[in-house]
Amino acid sequence: MKKIFTSILVIAAAAIAFSACTKTNTPAQDNDSTMLTFRAVANSTKAAFGERDGLSFPAYWTSNDGAVAMSLNCATKVEGTLSITEGTDNKQATISASIDSDGTGEYIFYAMSPASVVNVMNATYKRWRYTIPTTQTSGLLSPDESAMVLYGRTEAVSEFPSSTDKIDISFKHATAYIDFKVEGLTLEDGDAISNYTITGSEYLAGDSFTYANDYSSSHPEGETFGNSGAAKTVTVTPAKAGADSAWVAILPIASGTSLTFTVNTTNGGTYAKTISTPADLASGGVAILTLDFSNVSSKTYTYTKVTSEPSDWTGKYLIVDETAGVAFNAGLETGTVDAGANSTSVTISNNTITLTSNTFYVEVNPSTVATESNCYSVYAKGGYYVGLATAKGTGMSRATSEKATNTDVTFAYSESGVTLQCNGSTFYYRSGKDRFRYFPSQNDGDRLPALYKLSE
Repeated sequence: MKKIFTSILVIAAAAIAFSACTKTNTPAQDNDSTMLTFRAVANSTKAAFGERDGLSFPAYWTSNDGAVAMSLNCATKVEGTLSITEGTDNKQATISASIDSDGTGEYIFYAMSPASVVNVMNATYKRWRYTIPTTQTSGLLSPDESAMVLYGRTEAVSEFPSSTDKIDISFKHATAYIDFKVEGLTLEDGDAISNYTITGSEYLAGDSFTYANDYSSSHPEGETFGNSGAAKTVTVTPAKAGADSAWVAILPIASGTSLTFTVNTTNGGTYAKTISTPADLASGGVAILTLDFSNVSSKTYTYTKVTSEPSDWTGKYLIVDETAGVAFNAGLETGTVDAGANSTSVTISNNTITLTSNTFYVEVNPSTVATESNCYSVYAKGGYYVGLATAKGTGMSRATSEKATNTDVTFAYSESGVTLQCNGSTFYYRSGKDRFRYFPSQNDGDRLPALYKLSE
């Protein structure tokens, strides 16, 4: 098997040095408030990576960074304003923040960038709580800037600084990074890569913590991890449409973590490759991966015909007219699904339908608003409920939330098909119109559909 994990490159300058500059004519905001201005002087700060140089990537501030969260002694965060220093090729920037003295006699300043991801600084545990985006857009040479998270702190001082004091603050990366490239993937004509989904056996993003200072021997400064309920999946859109490579920012992960990279295509195809990380990927580390998809086929989805009355109709289904060999295209948008023909061709073999894309099913769940028992909601892949607003009417309402009666559907199996009823009408396939919808009565050419359930 080809070794996928080519190498793990640790950014040599992950610890980012800051020092203060003197800001003149900056009066205190009140007796206990001082406007402090910090200047990034190192050439490996934060926002975006440049082209790889040996075993490291140069990093630069960009205008998208905008703001940095600051905290004194782990108290409530305040927002600092970041601006790039002209003439420094984006390698230097200043951060200005108005911070109140707490009068404790020992002062440590903490920071996290970008401020947009920060939820809170917890004074008890001395840690930042923030959210790593689960939906990212890769840059050409680096991850989504909004997902590149850094934290920093100063040394303790016994006197609260003035606006003319010099303050050093060191930053480090909280997030880790993967630069991956897909090779050998064969797509049909007209198909292209839409985005990537990375799924891990451990938390990758979402609700996260980083200790800003040592809390205990078992929770040292810099420890970074996902909160209970954090996300194990991140979706990344490449910088260029259809690109076979992308960057992603994630939580640090341990050796042996399973990562599944799924390529999602414009025609609804999904191609997946799973690897196991052979080494730790620490905060500030960069893993460069080449993923061999040459023998990977698109994932298939198998639907099996319902041939008896189940005790529970919950599940994902295709609504099928077997005579015409078509299924209700529940992936159509709300404005077009009931405007005319709304079917898609399917191939039935031995009471099964096998698909390479999964874009036109309905999801059936017990109704949460029904006034009667044994009612279900039918939610279309296109983003609406397949219901009927008018009692004993014709058509299909497309509500985006459950509504009593209007979205309550009952199911009944028979050898001639499955009866779906909503608001006094029945869901038929009208062959002359190639159309699935609710009708108050059955006319010639109207047929009850069969239901095929997804095997999961």
